[in-house]
Amino acid sequence: MPTKRKQTMATSRAGVNHIRSIVEAHNCIFQEITLDNDLGNDAYIEFTLEEDATGCCIAVQIKSGPSFLSSDGSHFTFKTDRAHLEYWRDHLLPVGAILVNLVTNTAAWLDITEHLAKNPSAVDEGPYSLRVPVDRGFNAETFPEFARHFLEYRERYRQGTNFGLALEQFANQADIEQCVDGLKALFSFHRQRSASWYYVISCFRNFRGHPILGTLIHILCRIPGHMDLSWGHDNVIDPSVRQAAQEFLEEQFGREEILILLEAVDEYGFARGEIGQSAHAIIDIVRYRDCLLEQLAFDDGVEDEARFSALCLLIYYTQGHNGKSQRLCLKYVETYMNRFPKCHHNVLVEMHAVIREFGSLDFY
Repeated sequence: MPTKRKQTMATSRAGVNHIRSIVEAHNCIFQEITLDNDLGNDAYIEFTLEEDATGCCIAVQIKSGPSFLSSDGSHFTFKTDRAHLEYWRDHLLPVGAILVNLVTNTAAWLDITEHLAKNPSAVDEGPYSLRVPVDRGFNAETFPEFARHFLEYRERYRQGTNFGLALEQFANQADIEQCVDGLKALFSFHRQRSASWYYVISCFRNFRGHPILGTLIHILCRIPGHMDLSWGHDNVIDPSVRQAAQEFLEEQFGREEILILLEAVDEYGFARGEIGQSAHAIIDIVRYRDCLLEQLAFDDGVEDEARFSALCLLIYYTQGHNGKSQRLCLKYVETYMNRFPKCHHNVLVEMHAVIREFGSLDFY
């Protein structure tokens, strides 16, 4: 039995990776869901068009294995049940299914949301085995059509009913999958509403240490923006909405919020494309930023990693091209090494040497 279980998991993993490779090859975002939820989905797909982010997100369930392909190779069979269909019928995001046969290296897709809309009795009456023709293929050539199909949902999901449900589910922190679904729905379909940003910004400190904190930070950094965010003219946040959200964030975020952002920085620090870069973009617009970073950098009550990240940003904002800023940066490093001799000692020695020789550090 354990051997069979391991093989099933390996097949599932290979199927997920197969789909991921196709999605990412088209410069779209594939975010796997690793939550233990029998009714859950396997991943989110966020689309781009001509290198511009659409912000539009769908949920997908991925099934892998030769048993899903018919003996004559004409179709896949997607097997489900009443509970799953009911869950998907009420989902905040469009939902698709992708079936993969790794033996033939083929896959096909089904729009579950569309199926349920056309067959309102399907939840209670079935059928619970759905035929998916192989000519509805999911591969590198057909992915653009797959994306165009699901992007058509944007107008429908921008309605007020979906907005209210998104707010409600985002507030349900105990149900992690519903919470992240609510957040993604707010961003995908309701980012042009000031109320979405006010609500998310107001709730931010409640997500300290929460599993979706990283996702929340990546979404909030769209307000100030940073060098690696790509938006097209059809996908930007309305300037008046963005300005109002930024002013509210500047007003609401303080020491506690900066600390939460610093705690989210991982081993990659503030490298481009990492969570640290998104956290940095938000911290950049917080009022009294430098003063608050200095407090956190030398606070014994702050965890080592967050405190060190505060020091790095403090140096980033302090450094310049004159002797005064250089001396101050060196003083910060020396004071930190004396206060916390066991924290990142070798890195600090190197930082000190670089600042002394070149006058500043290169962060990006």
